[in-house]
Amino acid sequence: MTASTTRWLRIGALAAGMALPTQLSAQTWQWAAAHAAGSTGSSVIYAAAVDAAGNTVVAGLFSGTTTLGATTLTSAGGTDVFVGRLNAAGAWTQAVRAGGPGDDVALALAVDGAGNAVAAGSFKGATAAFGGTTLTNADNTGNTTDGFVARLSSAGTWSQAVRMGGTDNDGATGLALEAGGAAVVSGNFSSNTAAFGSTTLTNGNTDRSNDVFVARLSGTGDWSQAVRGGGAGDDFVQALALDAGGNAVVAGHFARATVTFGSTVLNNANPGQYSSDVYVARLSSAGTWTQALQAGGPGNDYARGVGLDASGNAYVAGNFASPAVSFGATSLANADNSGNTSDIFVARLSSANAWTMAARAGGASNDYANALAVDGNGSASVGGLFQGATSTFGTIALPNADPTGATFDILVGRLSSAGVWNLALRAGGVGDDYTNALTLDGSGNAVVGGNLNSSPATFGSLSLNSAGSAFIAKLMGLTTATTSKRTAASLALLPNPARHHVSLTWVEAQPQAQPLVVLDGLGRVVRRQLLPARATQATVNLSGLVAGVYIIRVGETAQRLVVE
Repeated sequence: MTASTTRWLRIGALAAGMALPTQLSAQTWQWAAAHAAGSTGSSVIYAAAVDAAGNTVVAGLFSGTTTLGATTLTSAGGTDVFVGRLNAAGAWTQAVRAGGPGDDVALALAVDGAGNAVAAGSFKGATAAFGGTTLTNADNTGNTTDGFVARLSSAGTWSQAVRMGGTDNDGATGLALEAGGAAVVSGNFSSNTAAFGSTTLTNGNTDRSNDVFVARLSGTGDWSQAVRGGGAGDDFVQALALDAGGNAVVAGHFARATVTFGSTVLNNANPGQYSSDVYVARLSSAGTWTQALQAGGPGNDYARGVGLDASGNAYVAGNFASPAVSFGATSLANADNSGNTSDIFVARLSSANAWTMAARAGGASNDYANALAVDGNGSASVGGLFQGATSTFGTIALPNADPTGATFDILVGRLSSAGVWNLALRAGGVGDDYTNALTLDGSGNAVVGGNLNSSPATFGSLSLNSAGSAFIAKLMGLTTATTSKRTAASLALLPNPARHHVSLTWVEAQPQAQPLVVLDGLGRVVRRQLLPARATQATVNLSGLVAGVYIIRVGETAQRLVVE
């Protein structure tokens, strides 16, 4: 697969409607939503997150006009950034745009405990406006891209926007939030030098090849760190995950003989042909590369999603076109050994820098995993797309809506910690439909987003009836809820009774953010908060609460709190 094909899969083919609820049961599509009829342009979702109140926040791009709920957005030219919010029933409640006259896109998204969203991506054009803040491209011709990170309040107001980059093509592709609100951002830069505030990174090449960066942006909008990695060719990072200590794990691919992360040099499995291999690398909170490992074969192999389990193991998902790929001692064989089509892989990397599990899925045509999330049981859920009459996940065969297999359908699959596929579902229609984003909430449900070219496109018993739209859909019961139960059962509140605030501690860090609510004596929600992923401590502000007995609930278990 070429670099242009890689970009097409993330930003490529661009369906309409409203939220469509249905009866809830295990592995059931609860609702699906898209832009409304009458929208004149197209739209794509690349990232999704769930806030503490159970709302779904999405980010991506749109062109022309797109109507989301009661809001119609109009592009300033080319494609613009959009961030939208849906309530727990799947109805659009908010939509906000940003951008300028060029092509602008948001590829990464996170939400904090107060429901504020942080988006990252790139803008092409001399300027891009985020509310009252205008970013100026380092290349004033508007022919190349700079990266951005922007904050949107829960009320839908842009409160901050910061740029990065140089005079060539640069942009952000991954983002996660630390408990204190700082954003950790990853991406690529082809500029000879790329500026992150007062820090400048120098590309290892002068031929417009891409290097990798990981950078930290404070809550006040100041770049506090920027670190590069890369080799002599094009190196890309596609995904980022963050642990409780602020250490970042990134995954992507490299295309030349070697790639370097700090003092670690990785060797390509096929150094003479410039084919792409997978890498996973870990960067400490202090900005030092502490781990890097390669996987792949003689063809083009790509990592597209990364996540962490409760023990700090890194999971990576993507696709491989090689006839066979090696993850340490484990070799995966492609269903088509010609090297012309891709299969899906999911693999696990220990903190000791060893591959401990790898599994494949797919059929004789092209199959891609574009997003990954890991639950507290160590199960990995993937979202992507498949081509061909069928795609096989272990013993589960998914039939394509197009019996000829010429087009792509949406897929969602789940792999156990033992490396066994125990769930696979399809959605879509007879056109090309894609999954780009997948995230889990604290109750074991998944939110899946992407774009549709089918009309209609079905999600179980639900149907969306316009092509050219982004879609977002909620899948109930994708994972088990044992993680939330275990977390809440081990929850300690200090002090109790409390007056101004209460500190929460729990024994086991969880890979997903956990929703917390405070209920008064009548069962009304008086506080909402998101317990950060991979954290073991948090504080709840009790200011404004009258004295009395309250309940703090995490997942399905509750603790009694007395407020003085």
